[in-house]
Amino acid sequence: MGTIKSENCNLATMERDNRRRLVLLQTLHTRDFDELAQALPQWDLRFRQLGRGPFRGHLQFLQLGGIQIFQLGVNRMVHIEGWPPPDSFGCFPVLAENENAVWSGRHLKAGQVRLGKPGQVADHLTAADHYQLVALALDGDLVRQEVPVLGGFDPDKRLAGKEVVTTSLAYCRTLESHLVGLLEMAQVSPDHLAQSGRWIEQECLRHFAGLLARPNDDCTACQPPHRARVVRRAEDYMQAHLGNPLSVLELCRELGVSERTLHYAFQEFRGLSPMAYFKASRLNAVRQELKAAAGTTTVGEIAQRWGFRHTGEFAADYRRLFGELPSQTFNA
Repeated sequence: MGTIKSENCNLATMERDNRRRLVLLQTLHTRDFDELAQALPQWDLRFRQLGRGPFRGHLQFLQLGGIQIFQLGVNRMVHIEGWPPPDSFGCFPVLAENENAVWSGRHLKAGQVRLGKPGQVADHLTAADHYQLVALALDGDLVRQEVPVLGGFDPDKRLAGKEVVTTSLAYCRTLESHLVGLLEMAQVSPDHLAQSGRWIEQECLRHFAGLLARPNDDCTACQPPHRARVVRRAEDYMQAHLGNPLSVLELCRELGVSERTLHYAFQEFRGLSPMAYFKASRLNAVRQELKAAAGTTTVGEIAQRWGFRHTGEFAADYRRLFGELPSQTFNA
């Protein structure tokens, strides 16, 4: 468990147009999804592994002045929650490789772009295996200064009620290629990247302004469907009762929905049955405590605190999900 390869270097700080532009490049290959979650500067994220088997993840990250670009890959289904950088905008092109993901309760299609706005929580379920995501985040002050010039509109007003724009698969490929190309330039020619910082910022802003200028998708589609709201309410209840026994009947009674509705909602938006998701959440909670535990406790005591009464079954469930025994996590 741990990092396979990690490189983190501050490439340059340059003075252009009376503004200092920090250039930061980071590359990470890891077996620990917590390490991957913590590797994104200024992001406050939590990853919860739902897909079974040993985890592998990688990240390429570039910060150039007021923009961040990153490419993230995981080999297991992961639920990502948390917050992007404060007061930031963002865009996430959807391609064939990631269209089976769930974005804040919505299934998007290849050719669409998910937009992010200041204060918007991150809630993302990756597709099952070998998932790739490329993203662009932009500083709020920079967007508010430049986008009205480029697009002729207020970006905050333009984003009101707008979470997704439909473009085309070709456009999403072009946007992805542009962002990945900048990551590759940072690896191969950091000096050229530093010298081109202002131009790169403007190109990224131009792409973002172009997305905001596109017509809104159907506003009714911008609201999470009923099943997504059921899942969120169920997750809140589960989180409050992670250490206690919980049945489907109790969940249905609490939410006021049928077992059929609950089951289909979780299959659609989390890829698991409600009880399988609850067990995965408890196992993730155990893993967090095992990693942080002091020498005065034991694996069995931690498992008991999270509602696992049978040691053998718990160890088998833990190994199926994370690809290692709880004692290995504890001793690491």
